Amino acid sequence: MKSNSESKQKHEVHLEKAMFSLWLKESGEDNEEEIYHLKNCVRVAISECLTEKQVCYLSYYMAGYNQIEISEMCGVNKSTVSRTLSRGLKRLLDHIKYATPRTLRVANKVKNT
Repeated sequence: MKSNSESKQKHEVHLEKAMFSLWLKESGEDNEEEIYHLKNCVRVAISECLTEKQVCYLSYYMAGYNQIEISEMCGVNKSTVSRTLSRGLKRLLDHIKYATPRTLRVANKVKNT
C-alpha cells in the first residue's frame, strides 16, 4: 500500500505536467527560460502551499475529471471537492501570479472552466 507522501508525490507530478501542457498549448511559444521559471514556481507552490487533498483533487481535475467524478472516486461530498479545488487553485495562483504574464492568463482560464 502506498504511503500518503508517495501518493501526494504522484499527484504532484501529474499536476505539474498538466499545468505545463496547458501553458504550452495556450502560449503557442517555446521559451525555455519562462518554462524553467514557471516549472520552479509551480513545483514550489505545489510542495509548499497546497494540502495533500488539494494536490489530489487538482490532479484529477487537470486530468479531465469533473467534480462529481472526483467526489465519487474519493468518497466525499461534491461541495467538499468544489471548495477544496477552489481554495487549492487560489493558493496555486497566488503563489505563481508573478511568474510570467502569460502564466496568469492561462491560469485564469483554468480557474474559469
